Amino acid sequence: MADNYGKKFEKVFSDQLKENGYCFDRLKDDMSGWKGVSNVCDFIVFHNETLFYIECKAVHGNTFNYSLLRDNQYKGLLEKSKFKHVCAGVMIWFVDNDLTVYLPIRFIENEKLNEVKSFNSTKEVPRVCTVIEGEKKRVFFKYNLTKAFIDIGHRSFAYGY
Repeated sequence: MADNYGKKFEKVFSDQLKENGYCFDRLKDDMSGWKGVSNVCDFIVFHNETLFYIECKAVHGNTFNYSLLRDNQYKGLLEKSKFKHVCAGVMIWFVDNDLTVYLPIRFIENEKLNEVKSFNSTKEVPRVCTVIEGEKKRVFFKYNLTKAFIDIGHRSFAYGY
């Protein structure tokens, strides 16, 4: 059975939030909506007077296809993003490229409105999106979460996302 990098990525992210003393909730689901469990995202994190709704995804290759977001995740994150002091989006670990980025959900909405179907990690990352810096260990990264949340907040609010 192949390793599920997505669930391992969520665990690493959760462990790092805990180690750094963040106030957060990890919303677990079974990936298939079994028994009606279908959360908007994986994590709700509070940092610096901002609430973050974060869906984590791990993908192989260069492309994150927006269809990988379930409909309830996409719509739910869009709804959350309408509130003041809230950032909602997707943190994507491009496993093969050693790159992790955060895409605001409203950026994805804009892409979809312009009939763009995916995000390509080999192209320049748009300014509204955030590259999550970290030190690579064996497979996973030890992220600079404080810098990441500050950067996500600044970009999201500066660009209206």
